[in-house]
Amino acid sequence: MTLFGILLFGLILVGGLAVIMPLYSATFLLDMPMDCEMGKTCFIQNYVDLDASNKVLDYRCGPLSYDGHKGTDIRLVNLAQMREGVKVLAATDGKVLGIRDGMPDRNAKHFPRESIKDKECGNGVLIEHATGMHIQYCHMMLSSIAVKAGDRVKSGENLGKVGLSGMTEFPHLHLEIRNAKGETIDPYVGAISQAACGKSTRNLWKPNIRKAMDYVATGVLQHGFTDRVPTVDAVRMGKHALDSIKPDAGALVFWAEMFGIRTGDVVTSLVTDASGEVIVHYSQTLDRDKAVYFQMAGKRRQEALWKTGTYTAHLTVRRKTDKTNWLEIDQFYKVVVTGE
Repeated sequence: MTLFGILLFGLILVGGLAVIMPLYSATFLLDMPMDCEMGKTCFIQNYVDLDASNKVLDYRCGPLSYDGHKGTDIRLVNLAQMREGVKVLAATDGKVLGIRDGMPDRNAKHFPRESIKDKECGNGVLIEHATGMHIQYCHMMLSSIAVKAGDRVKSGENLGKVGLSGMTEFPHLHLEIRNAKGETIDPYVGAISQAACGKSTRNLWKPNIRKAMDYVATGVLQHGFTDRVPTVDAVRMGKHALDSIKPDAGALVFWAEMFGIRTGDVVTSLVTDASGEVIVHYSQTLDRDKAVYFQMAGKRRQEALWKTGTYTAHLTVRRKTDKTNWLEIDQFYKVVVTGE
């Protein structure tokens, strides 16, 4: 059986399971579903949407989701990382009910939506746990699926690789969980029909990874220095992150790609040269929420060469959380200008 027979982006359960399988079991806990390091080589971009209206609420009452989203999206940093190959791992023991393969890895925004109608999950795997829980793994890489229908898998076993197939604009794993009744399960709160944001009573991640899977409201996905004005597409292909810059380079530019930027956030990039002199100071106040935000700040070289030595970029994100408190991300990044 393939995913074509059992997936319609959501999950169509095998008849009869709902009446014979329990809703929850203490044995149903989740391992890390990707071979990556949270907060460094992978990040949670979106959580399950707990709001039944057209508004959006993640389990911490924040905006890290989109309307009707039923899974947890764990994203890679960029396409270069995807091409290197990042394994998708079974989060639990179980039986493979079906797979889909054969869909290309491509950014969905560049193609008609009709081309992936009823295949929004892309390449993927559907696994049933002994408790009746079902886990769907979506957007996997073309020809990477390492299991077949009927296989028994153990937690941590390789299922394939993270890809860009189906309805997605960035490489990630969409992990979707449903119980035997067909209810969506948020791994941070349980069944969403019984959950409210800010009141997490059930965490399904195994205790040893709960800290790694903790909520991060805002963060830096990737950053770099380059010697020319970068494009976002090039950055996402893994370009424009130089280890060093030559003194005669035409420009010196710092860039950063962030997630979870919110209305009113003040994002500032300040670059100093090898002597500590400020050569660039750029700041922007966001007028709307940004799931992903890209900022660059740089300077074209005039007649003189760049001073050799270490240049530093200071990136800050400041957010007013109430009348007296601020949330602040404060990061420093360095690059060397060298004549060698």
